[in-house]
Amino acid sequence: MKRLNLVLSELEQATHEKSDISSKLRYQEGLADDLKRKLEEVSSIKNVVNRNLQEDLRYERELNEKLRTELDRFQREKEQMLFKLRDQEATREDISRETNQLNANLLRKNDELRRLEAEHESNCHRLRDLNH
Repeated sequence: MKRLNLVLSELEQATHEKSDISSKLRYQEGLADDLKRKLEEVSSIKNVVNRNLQEDLRYERELNEKLRTELDRFQREKEQMLFKLRDQEATREDISRETNQLNANLLRKNDELRRLEAEHESNCHRLRDLNH
């Protein structure tokens, strides 16, 4: 009977150990399930973040292309304006040169007119002197 009690005691101890191991196993399974769920969440979040980053990258590329196009357009407009400005500057210089030439011609004509007026006045005096 002592032997039977000893075997029953060992059986009870083994059953208790089995229960502890089973409890620890369920706890570990719970942890594994939590980790699996968290990994799936992380994977899902990673996919969302990746998709958002891809969309952001596409948006930035499109924006950069639009900005390059605008920059090119502004550059062409600037070049056209500089060309017009140079053309207007050349025209202004031509007008200034022609104005200076006209003023010089007017001064020369004015001097010539004064000389002719003086000559006419002198001739008028001679004629009067001859008539008297």
